[in-house]
Amino acid sequence: MEQFDPKRLINIPIEGDQLLVTIIDLISVILNVSRISLMFYDEERNELILKAAKGVKGIKIGSIKQIGDDVSGWVIRNKKPLFINDLKQDSRFKESDFKNQFSTTSLISVPLVLENRLIGVLNINNKQTGDGFTENDLNLLQSFTKQISLAITNILSYHEKLNLYKEILNAKNLTQTIIDDMPDGLITVDGNENIIAFNKIAERITSLRKEDVVNNNYKKFTTLNFINSLIENTKGISDHDNIRYINLKGESFILRAKASQLKDYEQNTVGTLILFTDVTRFKEMAEKLRQSSNLILLGEAARNIGHEIGNKISGLDMFAELLTQELPIDDERRTYANELKEGISEMMTFLKRFKEVYKNINLYPAPIDVNAIINKILNRNSAAINKKDIIVKNKQDTIPMIEGDEAYIESALLNIILNAIEAMENNGALTISTALKKIKTKDSFIEIAISDTGHGISPENLEKIFVPCYTTKKDGSGLGLTITQKIIEAHNGTMKVESIINKGATFIIQLPLKQYPSP
Repeated sequence: MEQFDPKRLINIPIEGDQLLVTIIDLISVILNVSRISLMFYDEERNELILKAAKGVKGIKIGSIKQIGDDVSGWVIRNKKPLFINDLKQDSRFKESDFKNQFSTTSLISVPLVLENRLIGVLNINNKQTGDGFTENDLNLLQSFTKQISLAITNILSYHEKLNLYKEILNAKNLTQTIIDDMPDGLITVDGNENIIAFNKIAERITSLRKEDVVNNNYKKFTTLNFINSLIENTKGISDHDNIRYINLKGESFILRAKASQLKDYEQNTVGTLILFTDVTRFKEMAEKLRQSSNLILLGEAARNIGHEIGNKISGLDMFAELLTQELPIDDERRTYANELKEGISEMMTFLKRFKEVYKNINLYPAPIDVNAIINKILNRNSAAINKKDIIVKNKQDTIPMIEGDEAYIESALLNIILNAIEAMENNGALTISTALKKIKTKDSFIEIAISDTGHGISPENLEKIFVPCYTTKKDGSGLGLTITQKIIEAHNGTMKVESIINKGATFIIQLPLKQYPSP
């Protein structure tokens, strides 16, 4: 294969090439910056040539400068990226001829490499929000450099074979490649509300196909309703966090979205760019950390409560029993004494469950049949089910035995099923399904889904239902779901909840087939 010669690149007149301009504009939108410069490196003359720029004043495209001690010179000499947090304290910045054009205190500069040869440098600064850059910005920019180098190869070919590349199709194809390789979902809507860009991550999250949505009005697709407010409320740039989203497949996501207006060279608004990220995993991790913190604090509180109050409650129970024995059978005061005993018993029961939240769960794993456990729970609670005329849809697949503690698993499933029954009025529907799931990168597991048609759980309450002592029930203790979650996690399983107000809730439990010792 013919080795690349940098002279071919330096000697052709590609200043301001439309493909480079497209790349610069795309980086400007994605990283939200107003100043970008892309320079080619002439190794033989030790010079840098400005080939494309945005927001750079006092220098023309095609201008030449000698390699000096400034930022670009450092990147060329060291052949590695440079991330400066505080420009004012950096000696390389002081050597810059354009330091008066910098409106922020940070800068990123990355080398461009083509066929293992250093061909130039890309600088970005002046974030429009006024914030400094982050390591994430650096990583994102570095991910573009390969595509930019490929673009330069295309440009070189364009000028060497002008008859083959007469249109700007390369720019479009490259832009689509960059868009499809982005880690975030991207949707672009033009001024007529038609979708003109829809990348692979957007397809995965929304479960819509690009060929079905492009060139169609975004309002035509109900599953894209989450971008309505983003487009309508966007004035420049806007961020939206904690968007709860369910796609056509019923998959649930928590999204963070950012909307930016797209403008032409005359600053007229021509559309909106929406970037959105699936942060479900990070939210779940944060929630687990918060719950762990709550349990630690609760453990300390429970120990104190058990020590300070437990003995006193036992004493009160003893005195209530003595009082009952002292009173004649026909004495009406025995009624009050019995009520006192009943109240003390309820307090002792609550205290016992309160302690269960923080105590270690010691499992005695053995092969168990989850379907059989579910059937047993339904049979034992048939009276409560029939009393409300609840329809039970028991959709059990053939699943293998799992390794677990049957008593604990039964307790966890019983609590969820009883909550579902209690949440429904008459003529509701209780749906329980089991299935074997297989993931290539993980071991197989069984999934149990328990759904009701009750009043549902509001988004604000959905985040709190596993918090100890939090409850919306009149007579609830707020400990049942906390203990249930702890049992599932002790089995190396997971549990999540999906709910729509006035339509019901679904608890989804995943349990591995075999237990493994904790590391």
